[in-house]
Amino acid sequence: MVQIKFSNPKDLIQMTSQYLYLIKRLGRYSFALPALLTIYLWAKGKYQFLIGFPVPCPFKSLIGIPGPSCFLTRATSEALQGNLISSLNLHLFGPVVAIILLLWSIKSIKYRNIFPYVIKLKTIASTTIILLIYWLFRVTMTYAFNLNMFQESFM
Repeated sequence: MVQIKFSNPKDLIQMTSQYLYLIKRLGRYSFALPALLTIYLWAKGKYQFLIGFPVPCPFKSLIGIPGPSCFLTRATSEALQGNLISSLNLHLFGPVVAIILLLWSIKSIKYRNIFPYVIKLKTIASTTIILLIYWLFRVTMTYAFNLNMFQESFM
């Protein structure tokens, strides 16, 4: 482990102020993050060698069953490629997330703000509930009725 030692407290203050200045300057361009994420997901669907999350599904690694968002990244990539049937086969929310990402990217660039609109708590809660209901349906169909609702390679 590397330890940085300061002989003078002014050095620490100067380094902190330089770091905060850098964060502030980078913050000016944060509005481009949604577009960069959308471009990355599009490219990830086109070029399979791009690095993704190091663990296929952390929820499945811990619990033993696929989580609510398993295959959502891949489904979003497929939707951004225009493969809607493949996207829907992976995760029902894939095309929805792709549309939301595209709209978010356009609005954040247009208004030069990473959060160009306010999302209501009611919207977040209802989306979470719908996602959990969809996940419970997939888990029930897979494990209770032996119908594979998740992609074969991760089962």
